[in-house]
Parts: sequence; structure tokens; C-alpha cells
Amino acid sequence: MSIKYLSLAFLSAVLMLSLAVPAEARRHWPTPVGVWYVALDAEPYVQVPGLSLPGLVMINREGTALLEDGGDFGGFPFQRDSAQFAAWRFKNGRVLMRTLFLQADAISGDVQSWWQVKLKLRMQGANTMQGTVAVSTLECLGPAPIGALNCPDPIAAAEDFVPQPEGEVRVTLRRLSTY
Repeated sequence: MSIKYLSLAFLSAVLMLSLAVPAEARRHWPTPVGVWYVALDAEPYVQVPGLSLPGLVMINREGTALLEDGGDFGGFPFQRDSAQFAAWRFKNGRVLMRTLFLQADAISGDVQSWWQVKLKLRMQGANTMQGTVAVSTLECLGPAPIGALNCPDPIAAAEDFVPQPEGEVRVTLRRLSTY
């Protein structure tokens, strides 16, 4: 067999293998890395349609993210939240993100619980993501001020987080444009 036929056979095999890959996997997706405006559907929380809780998320290239939202500053009565630190992964236009933050009493500052937020997002073009947010909590053990000293390890106790009654809530993210 000549080299010409071997080359043709090799190219045919490569072409057939590339066609076997689903179109979804061959598509080039824009990277989610950047700063995004977050609009969380607030209706499940306040029973008023059309409202959203604003926020910002900075998604870093190495798989980490930092989030802040309007509730972090005492926007809800009697609570104050720490920054939300996250890890994320991206595949085929989908972003999965898990955040953790601490919640404290807004008046006394006593830490009361861990909060976990899981985001399931889908790229909708280069500058928009849509999906859902599911929130769960893990209470610290003990009365204030001892509660902060008895917060469980959120990684070791990952199975003990209690889902919030709102379930999955709609969220939209829009990329901050550059000048």
C-alpha cells in the first residue's frame, strides 16, 4: 500500500471521528471569565412580581469567583452576610458554581449560619447567562456569641445543608462591557 493511500485512509478516519462528536461539543463557547451583573428573581422571596435582587460576580480564570448581592449589606431585616466565595467549572456552554458565605445577626454581629448557593447557568451568547440558583443553610451550633466558634466545617458537613423552601430560583447574568 502506498503512502498516498495510507494518508487518505488516515484523513478519512480523522474526518469520521470528528463527525462522531456531537455538534454541542464542537461549538466554541465564549469564556465566562469576567465581571457580571446579576439579577436574581426576587418574587419567590417577597411575593411581588417583577422585582430582582441585584448583584455582581467576578469569575476568575483559575476556577474561583467572588459574589456580592444586595442582601449582603443588611438588605434583609436582621441579617448581614459575608462575601460569597465560589468555585466553578465550565463545559459546553454550562457553568456550575458553588458559593459559601457566613450569615450574622445585623445588630449583634453574631455568626449564625453557613449559606451555600449553587448556580446552574447556561451561556446565551457571549454576554448573557441564564439559569437557576438553589440556596441551602447549615446552622452554627450554640447560642451567641459561641455560635461563631461552633460553626461546623462546611466541607465535611456538606450533606447536612438544608435546602431553602423557595427551591430553584431564576437568575440572569449580563457581562459588564468594557469601554
